[in-house]
Amino acid sequence: MEAFLTGPTYDTRADKRRDLGDRLFLNSRWYLVGAYVAEIFRTRSIAHKGKYDRAVWADSSCRVFRLIEGCGGRFHLRGLDNIHTCHPPVVFISNHMSTLETFVLPCMIALLSG
Repeated sequence: MEAFLTGPTYDTRADKRRDLGDRLFLNSRWYLVGAYVAEIFRTRSIAHKGKYDRAVWADSSCRVFRLIEGCGGRFHLRGLDNIHTCHPPVVFISNHMSTLETFVLPCMIALLSG
């Protein structure tokens, strides 16, 4: 798992190019949906082998995070340094504006609390 959430903030690079697959699908939702379904089947296979653990879950979440960025999504995260200065236990709360946090929070929690 790539450690890309290392500073107090994270912003998707302004010059981040869209993935080739997304461009080939004319920036429609089909590349995102197809790649996400492929990720589900990839992790399903790992789970059926009994090897789906926290690391695989976080890695899969990071893949989805990067996929969203590759399809034009932008992340602007602030206060990440607060996680390193907290003493356990820590509770992560999301506002559930969409299912997005379900897919990307495991990545952020694993990388920041790691």
